Amino acid sequence: MIRVFIPDNFIPERSYSIDILLGEFLGLEYLIIPGEENKNYRIVLENSAQLVVEDHFFGRFRDGDKYYTAASIPETMRYAKNRFTPEKDVPVIHGTDQANVRSALISPPPPNKAEPSVVAMVCSIDIFAGTFFMLTRWEEYAIKRRDNHNRFPAEASLAFKHNFLHRPVVNEYAEMLWNMLVHLEIEQPRKERRFECVLSHDIDFMYMWKNPLGFLKTIGGDILKRHSTKLALSNIKSFVTMKNPYDTFDYLMTLSEKAGIKSQFNFM
Repeated sequence: MIRVFIPDNFIPERSYSIDILLGEFLGLEYLIIPGEENKNYRIVLENSAQLVVEDHFFGRFRDGDKYYTAASIPETMRYAKNRFTPEKDVPVIHGTDQANVRSALISPPPPNKAEPSVVAMVCSIDIFAGTFFMLTRWEEYAIKRRDNHNRFPAEASLAFKHNFLHRPVVNEYAEMLWNMLVHLEIEQPRKERRFECVLSHDIDFMYMWKNPLGFLKTIGGDILKRHSTKLALSNIKSFVTMKNPYDTFDYLMTLSEKAGIKSQFNFM
């Protein structure tokens, strides 16, 4: 089993990101081990190879500190490119200017001993803090700007300001992490993911008209509001022939069956 050593502050936040990347995305078996002596994230594989992910965010705070403030959101952005990144410009939300991956001597061999030294890879991109930032959306709490529906506007986000709103950043972090683990000869296989099309239809109203009064209101709206005599005549024909325009279930199910897809209907 993989062991993941983490600092002993903000353990729920750190564990959440690890669970997402190692568990949800990659499907690996691991054990999280907090400790005061840990200054960074350290992933130790079954073959003793190690990957150190530098802590560039939560280590700046103490437990109980309010990290979710506008001042904690980066003002500038860097983009990483190395042999492990799935894209040539992976956004670095938290990390050093180099934003690279290097080898480092973690444990030098004892004097006059034959034991080999432990060499690890060191990633200066804090992919765990970046994952936490992108998924929890705490910036929407830190930034008080709202639109006329009291919603957080996309243009106020870090991703919009730095042109990566369209990017699946957490997926890219997961792929980068996996590529580094493969380089360290991880023994566990990753979770296999397959595309599946799942169609769902939310049915708010079963009938266009519940009674003749509703029919008259629709016809009046067709003529007076929508200014469409053609639509009014079509609705009159449907009403007279007892055909409910909202009853498209057979049509939708036929299309689904021809495509070999199951459709799910959710009724109020």
